[in-house]
Amino acid sequence: MTEQVLPTRDEVVLPKPVPPRHPFTPTSEDGLLAVFVFALGFLFWHWVFFTWQGLQVTLFTALFGTLSVLYFKSKGIPMSRESYFWLAMLQLTGLSFALWRNEGLAGWRALFLFCFAVYWVLATTKMTLLGKTSDWLPLDFLNGLLGVALRHFGSHYKSLFALRQNKILFMAKAWPILLGAVLSIMLLSLVLPLLLTADSGDFTILVGDFAAAWRNLMWQNEELTIKLILTIPTASYLFGLIAGSVHEAKGQGNRLSAAKSSLATLRILPLPTVLTVMGMLTTVYLVFIAGQLSYFFSSFVGELPSHYLTYADFARRGFFELCAIAVINLAVLTIGNLSSRTLRSRSFALRLLNILLAVLTLLLIATAFSKMMLYVDAFGLTMWRLLPLIFMLLLSVICCAIIALQKWQFSIMRLTAIVGALAFSLLTLVNLDGYVANYNAQRYLEGTLSSFDIVTVLRAGPAGVEAALLVYSETAEKDLRHNLAAYLNQAHRNALSTSGRAFDTLENAALRRILAQGGWDKTIEWGIGSDKPLAPRTRED
Repeated sequence: MTEQVLPTRDEVVLPKPVPPRHPFTPTSEDGLLAVFVFALGFLFWHWVFFTWQGLQVTLFTALFGTLSVLYFKSKGIPMSRESYFWLAMLQLTGLSFALWRNEGLAGWRALFLFCFAVYWVLATTKMTLLGKTSDWLPLDFLNGLLGVALRHFGSHYKSLFALRQNKILFMAKAWPILLGAVLSIMLLSLVLPLLLTADSGDFTILVGDFAAAWRNLMWQNEELTIKLILTIPTASYLFGLIAGSVHEAKGQGNRLSAAKSSLATLRILPLPTVLTVMGMLTTVYLVFIAGQLSYFFSSFVGELPSHYLTYADFARRGFFELCAIAVINLAVLTIGNLSSRTLRSRSFALRLLNILLAVLTLLLIATAFSKMMLYVDAFGLTMWRLLPLIFMLLLSVICCAIIALQKWQFSIMRLTAIVGALAFSLLTLVNLDGYVANYNAQRYLEGTLSSFDIVTVLRAGPAGVEAALLVYSETAEKDLRHNLAAYLNQAHRNALSTSGRAFDTLENAALRRILAQGGWDKTIEWGIGSDKPLAPRTRED
């Protein structure tokens, strides 16, 4: 973290008296937002949460951005360059859902989409402590995620009740009725089944037809009922995040002063203590690496140490060891500089040890990278091998930034966030699963891989179709062709099941066209074990 915002323990920082928060006074814009977030809340559960796939996620992301921008504009909040950057990261990640299934990034993509949405709102409303992305990013994000949104959870309903006072007469009259109808439906879904069970007489006859229709609507569609119930707290959370950020943005100066004061209490270690710990750790690393040169650097020349029987054991064990050391080093650098009573700029020894540890970490990362590449060269690529390689590149950027930080002042957290966000957003757009499957297919056909792992294309989902078709058309291995045919038939079934639906993707549309052109659509009903051929023959078996 930069020293410009971190005081030493010797510097007494007296926080300004924090005035009581101004009560949330809703306006007509708040009232309109309070109504429209109900639609967003429902679409989140109807389109996004249960699938996290397809055009529907892209549309939801676009609607969230559009509604937020219109609200910010009505409040007179301009969009800065940083705000446009985070909006672009949000929309690009959202766009990827309409393009690829991205099996290998599925969980990460959903997590980053949510984080981008929260942080974009904070960046636009200047709800960050310094008014921009800075070393305070973790605190800013947590404040927005939990603090602002939950503090203004009830402001949603306050804004709804204020519609009449702001003379939005139609909405003021309509929303209580709609809210009452929704609550009544929820209550009736609980009460009616009990009444029908308790009374088989006139009441059952009276409402018999209605009860049958009710069962068709609600009892047989429990998912819709759950979505409607979950819509209410979701809408309130979205309103609290968006409107609450606008309302609280003016009080950031007081929060910054209090945060600096709290962080100053962390500077409890004398400089000699920090230097001793970092110096001993650096010395141990140097001695250990010097004594293990043949082990640590054998991967650079593609050699297997004598006490390892397989490349798999050597690469896996060495990789995780080195990654663990790299993470520990970064943690030591962070904690050491934050807890030292003496600022980095006032201690040449501290700066020197920072550089040494960062250089050692770069060396270990490079060694781990080479070990993983050795493993890939022997056994092919998977997403679980590719993602750690990408993560190590990001760690390398951080280490280089730490070295540069010893001379120049800048926010290392800002750099990491921007580089990481940009890299991840671009990764979601390039179809990594397809790249992995095609890489293995090409190497198998070139003869540099002894076998083609069918699990690779299975894990890739629809992204593995191109590689499967390529290998199927070229290989003479009967069992492999049999398994690939089964996969391609299943992939075509899955692609057909999404046709014309909201969770369809451009990838599935292209897959349907390619497989239809190859004749695979005619074999969709042929199962494994059938006496019919599994797939069109492209050459003599």
